[in-house]
Amino acid sequence: SGQGACYGRVQLNLNGSWVILEYQYIYKNKRLVRIDGYMTDIDDMKQYESYLLDVSQKDGLTHLYNKVTVEKRIEENILLHGKGTLLMLDIDCFKKLNDQYGHLEGDKILKGFAAELTSVFQNEIIGRIGGDEFIAFMPHIHVRGDVVPKLETILYSLSRCAETDGKADAAPESDSAVTFSI
Repeated sequence: SGQGACYGRVQLNLNGSWVILEYQYIYKNKRLVRIDGYMTDIDDMKQYESYLLDVSQKDGLTHLYNKVTVEKRIEENILLHGKGTLLMLDIDCFKKLNDQYGHLEGDKILKGFAAELTSVFQNEIIGRIGGDEFIAFMPHIHVRGDVVPKLETILYSLSRCAETDGKADAAPESDSAVTFSI
């Protein structure tokens, strides 16, 4: 009969706002006679999707990448660049500190530790892979000598954090200092 319609749907980001454009081509005698369509604002939905993605990829306490995401990002980076430097960091005797001072204080220590890692490893991939275990991957550092300045920075930064048990307002008792292993 030569009549019909062809339907389409596409998501577009127009000047920072997301819309869905739904349209149909209307044919008569095998000739396009008009295009009907409408746009629906989906910006709120896209922002919520982004929020959900972020929540699913981050550790809820430290806001660093979670284990699954950090491993995936490291794998992607190795496939892309072929090499890099991996650091594993651990808060020594954390269970004892957590048991002795309570979970709220333990959470403060973990948050403080994560904040220090974030400040030092600004352009690297960092994540929390276990209770008190963290990982940092430096994709652009391949030579052993290039790692030393980063290690010195993190050791200095974390030693300042350890002097106060990760808290700015209290000095620890001599037997309760936070220590860490790299």
